[in-house]
Amino acid sequence: MRLTYQQLMDEVSRLIESKSSGTLFIRSDCNHSITIALESGQISALYFGPRKGRKAIPLTLAISGGSCRFDPNGLTREPQDLPSTQQVMALLQSKEVASTKMSKSIAEQSDVSWSEEVQQKIFTELQGVLTDHLGPIAGIIFEESLAELTEPCVSEARFQLLIDKLALDMEAGQVSRFRDQVADILSKNS
Repeated sequence: MRLTYQQLMDEVSRLIESKSSGTLFIRSDCNHSITIALESGQISALYFGPRKGRKAIPLTLAISGGSCRFDPNGLTREPQDLPSTQQVMALLQSKEVASTKMSKSIAEQSDVSWSEEVQQKIFTELQGVLTDHLGPIAGIIFEESLAELTEPCVSEARFQLLIDKLALDMEAGQVSRFRDQVADILSKNS
Protein backbone atom coordinates (compact mmCIF):
# COMPACT_ATOMS: atom_id res chain seq x y z
CA MET A 1 0.00 0.00 0.00
CA ARG A 2 1.33 3.44 -0.94
CA LEU A 3 1.85 5.88 1.91
CA THR A 4 2.59 9.58 1.80
CA TYR A 5 5.87 10.83 3.21
CA GLN A 6 4.08 11.97 6.39
CA GLN A 7 2.44 8.56 6.81
CA LEU A 8 5.86 6.92 6.49
CA MET A 9 7.25 9.23 9.17
CA ASP A 10 4.20 8.46 11.36
CA GLU A 11 5.08 4.77 11.06
CA VAL A 12 8.68 5.48 12.11
CA SER A 13 7.37 7.51 15.08
CA ARG A 14 5.02 4.67 16.06
CA LEU A 15 7.90 2.19 16.04
CA ILE A 16 10.03 4.53 18.13
CA GLU A 17 7.24 5.13 20.66
CA SER A 18 6.61 1.39 21.00
CA LYS A 19 10.36 0.89 21.58
CA SER A 20 10.55 -1.55 18.67
CA SER A 21 13.71 -3.29 17.51
CA GLY A 22 14.19 -4.39 13.92
CA THR A 23 14.46 -2.88 10.47
CA LEU A 24 12.00 -0.71 8.57
CA PHE A 25 12.40 -1.10 4.82
CA ILE A 26 10.97 1.73 2.71
CA ARG A 27 10.68 1.69 -1.07
CA SER A 28 10.03 5.21 -2.39
CA ASP A 29 7.72 6.06 -5.29
CA CYS A 30 10.88 6.61 -7.36
CA ASN A 31 12.06 3.10 -6.42
CA HIS A 32 14.76 4.16 -3.97
CA SER A 33 15.52 2.01 -0.95
CA ILE A 34 15.56 3.55 2.54
CA THR A 35 16.46 1.36 5.51
CA ILE A 36 16.02 2.42 9.14
CA ALA A 37 17.43 0.15 11.86
CA LEU A 38 15.90 0.46 15.31
CA GLU A 39 17.12 -0.84 18.66
CA SER A 40 14.69 -0.48 21.55
CA GLY A 41 13.01 2.48 19.85
CA GLN A 42 16.24 4.27 18.98
CA ILE A 43 17.41 4.81 15.40
CA SER A 44 20.79 3.11 15.17
CA ALA A 45 21.28 3.23 11.40
CA LEU A 46 19.79 5.02 8.40
CA TYR A 47 20.49 4.17 4.76
CA PHE A 48 19.35 5.72 1.50
CA GLY A 49 20.65 3.28 -1.06
CA PRO A 50 24.41 3.17 -0.47
CA ARG A 51 24.48 6.45 1.48
CA LYS A 52 24.32 6.10 5.22
CA GLY A 53 23.99 8.04 8.44
CA ARG A 54 23.80 11.81 8.22
CA LYS A 55 24.22 11.75 4.42
CA ALA A 56 20.99 9.74 4.06
CA ILE A 57 18.80 12.32 5.84
CA PRO A 58 18.51 14.99 3.09
CA LEU A 59 18.01 12.30 0.45
CA THR A 60 15.18 10.79 2.47
CA LEU A 61 13.58 14.24 2.66
CA ALA A 62 13.41 14.29 -1.14
CA ILE A 63 10.93 11.40 -1.45
CA SER A 64 7.20 12.01 -1.77
CA GLY A 65 6.02 8.66 -0.43
CA GLY A 66 6.24 4.93 -0.94
CA SER A 67 5.62 1.65 0.77
CA CYS A 68 7.19 0.10 3.85
CA ARG A 69 7.62 -3.15 5.72
CA PHE A 70 8.90 -3.65 9.25
CA ASP A 71 10.87 -6.78 10.07
CA PRO A 72 11.49 -7.34 13.80
CA ASN A 73 14.16 -9.87 12.82
CA GLY A 74 15.60 -7.48 10.26
CA LEU A 75 19.19 -6.89 9.41
CA THR A 76 21.52 -6.01 12.22
CA ARG A 77 23.34 -2.81 11.34
CA GLU A 78 26.40 -1.44 13.03
CA PRO A 79 25.59 1.85 14.79
CA GLN A 80 26.33 4.96 12.76
CA ASP A 81 27.36 8.48 13.54
CA LEU A 82 23.85 9.89 13.76
CA PRO A 83 22.31 12.61 15.89
CA SER A 84 19.94 11.42 18.63
CA THR A 85 16.72 9.72 17.51
CA GLN A 86 14.75 12.84 18.44
CA GLN A 87 17.05 15.01 16.33
CA VAL A 88 16.89 12.61 13.37
CA MET A 89 13.08 12.61 13.53
CA ALA A 90 13.01 16.42 13.78
CA LEU A 91 15.17 16.60 10.65
CA LEU A 92 13.09 14.01 8.79
CA GLN A 93 9.88 15.79 9.74
CA SER A 94 11.29 19.17 8.65
CA LYS A 95 10.30 18.19 5.09
CA GLU A 96 7.04 20.08 5.58
CA VAL A 97 8.94 23.27 6.31
CA ALA A 98 11.41 22.75 3.47
CA SER A 99 8.79 22.08 0.83
CA THR A 100 5.77 24.08 2.00
CA LYS A 101 5.48 26.06 -1.23
CA MET A 102 5.73 22.92 -3.37
CA SER A 103 3.27 20.91 -1.27
CA LYS A 104 0.72 23.71 -1.19
CA SER A 105 0.95 24.18 -4.94
CA ILE A 106 0.53 20.47 -5.63
CA ALA A 107 -2.28 20.02 -3.11
CA GLU A 108 -4.23 22.90 -4.62
CA GLN A 109 -3.79 21.86 -8.25
CA SER A 110 -2.89 18.17 -8.27
CA ASP A 111 -5.54 17.31 -10.85
CA VAL A 112 -4.69 20.15 -13.24
CA SER A 113 -3.26 18.91 -16.53
CA TRP A 114 -0.90 20.91 -18.68
CA SER A 115 -0.90 21.46 -22.40
CA GLU A 116 2.20 20.35 -24.27
CA GLU A 117 3.21 24.02 -24.68
CA VAL A 118 3.00 24.69 -20.92
CA GLN A 119 4.82 21.45 -20.15
CA GLN A 120 7.68 22.39 -22.53
CA LYS A 121 7.95 25.85 -20.96
CA ILE A 122 8.09 24.36 -17.45
CA PHE A 123 10.67 21.76 -18.51
CA THR A 124 12.86 24.45 -20.12
CA GLU A 125 12.76 26.60 -16.98
CA LEU A 126 13.36 23.54 -14.79
CA GLN A 127 16.44 22.59 -16.81
CA GLY A 128 17.78 26.12 -16.30
CA VAL A 129 17.35 25.87 -12.53
CA LEU A 130 18.82 22.37 -12.54
CA THR A 131 21.86 23.62 -14.49
CA ASP A 132 22.41 26.30 -11.83
CA HIS A 133 22.59 23.55 -9.20
CA LEU A 134 24.34 20.71 -11.05
CA GLY A 135 26.24 22.34 -13.89
CA PRO A 136 26.45 21.08 -17.48
CA ILE A 137 25.48 17.50 -16.59
CA ALA A 138 21.99 18.72 -15.66
CA GLY A 139 20.58 18.06 -19.15
CA ILE A 140 21.61 14.41 -19.03
CA ILE A 141 20.29 13.94 -15.50
CA PHE A 142 17.01 15.61 -16.47
CA GLU A 143 16.52 13.37 -19.53
CA GLU A 144 17.42 10.18 -17.61
CA SER A 145 15.12 11.08 -14.71
CA LEU A 146 12.28 11.89 -17.08
CA ALA A 147 12.78 8.60 -18.94
CA GLU A 148 12.63 6.63 -15.66
CA LEU A 149 9.10 7.81 -14.94
CA THR A 150 6.45 5.32 -16.00
CA GLU A 151 3.87 7.99 -16.83
CA PRO A 152 4.28 11.41 -18.46
CA CYS A 153 4.64 14.52 -16.28
CA VAL A 154 1.55 16.30 -17.55
CA SER A 155 0.26 17.41 -14.15
CA GLU A 156 1.75 18.86 -10.99
CA ALA A 157 1.14 15.60 -9.10
CA ARG A 158 3.23 13.63 -11.63
CA PHE A 159 5.75 16.46 -11.85
CA GLN A 160 6.46 16.02 -8.10
CA LEU A 161 7.90 12.56 -8.81
CA LEU A 162 10.32 14.09 -11.32
CA ILE A 163 11.36 16.76 -8.81
CA ASP A 164 11.95 14.08 -6.16
CA LYS A 165 14.22 12.19 -8.56
CA LEU A 166 16.16 15.32 -9.52
CA ALA A 167 16.63 16.36 -5.90
CA LEU A 168 18.44 13.08 -5.22
CA ASP A 169 21.36 14.27 -7.36
CA MET A 170 21.90 17.41 -5.27
CA GLU A 171 23.87 18.21 -2.18
CA ALA A 172 21.78 18.45 0.98
CA GLY A 173 22.04 22.24 1.19
CA GLN A 174 20.71 22.72 -2.35
CA VAL A 175 17.45 20.74 -2.10
CA SER A 176 15.36 23.32 -0.24
CA ARG A 177 16.41 26.17 -2.55
CA PHE A 178 15.79 23.97 -5.61
CA ARG A 179 12.28 23.09 -4.40
CA ASP A 180 11.50 26.78 -3.76
CA GLN A 181 12.66 27.67 -7.28
CA VAL A 182 10.55 24.88 -8.76
CA ALA A 183 7.51 26.08 -6.78
CA ASP A 184 8.05 29.54 -8.27
CA ILE A 185 8.17 28.03 -11.79
CA LEU A 186 4.92 26.19 -11.14
CA SER A 187 3.13 29.21 -9.72
CA LYS A 188 4.14 31.28 -12.79
CA ASN A 189 2.89 28.65 -15.22
CA SER A 190 -0.25 27.36 -13.52
